[in-house]
Amino acid sequence: MKRHIDLAVLKPGATWKDVETKAVFAREHGLASICVPPVYVQSVKAIYSHVSTVIGFPCGYSSLKGKFYEAVQAIADGATELDVVVWPGHVENELIPIVEYAHRRDVLVKAIVETALHRECLWSVCRSCINSGVDFIKSSTGFFGDPTVPDIAIMLQAVHGTSVGVKASGGIHTYEQAKHFIDMGCLRIGTSSIEVIHA
Repeated sequence: MKRHIDLAVLKPGATWKDVETKAVFAREHGLASICVPPVYVQSVKAIYSHVSTVIGFPCGYSSLKGKFYEAVQAIADGATELDVVVWPGHVENELIPIVEYAHRRDVLVKAIVETALHRECLWSVCRSCINSGVDFIKSSTGFFGDPTVPDIAIMLQAVHGTSVGVKASGGIHTYEQAKHFIDMGCLRIGTSSIEVIHA
């Protein structure tokens, strides 16, 4: 389970102590990454090398240039993975420059598709993310509702036959929930709950 977990500390009220505590936990348990706001990337990098951060978070309607420069700065600060909130309608326009820049620096890119807001176009948005060369498609920021099992199933169907993985995120608080999504085929789990790693 541990190798699948991106442990998130993204709530607006989170303090540096909250971030530091979870970064140490992530390091001690060998989690896939610790996901923190951009402002904390440099500090967290000194604690744990596997640092992911968010771009265009949480709404995704930043300008194309804005998202790109957020990504550039996050990578300069030491992020090894970027979770980018996409905006349906110009997914490829915003993702391709970020993906190309990140991959040249061995940084992974996960596209966050807000499933609770975009169910009517979920399949097509996922396919646009795949066409953009992302490494993962992620199901939620956790701010606008949680993904359903059918949402995750659609995402898994969309990536079938590609090298793109699915990250289930949003409302996952228990080991049983996380295991269910992993058993479905998800390669990453996003959660703010440390209890998820314990059976």
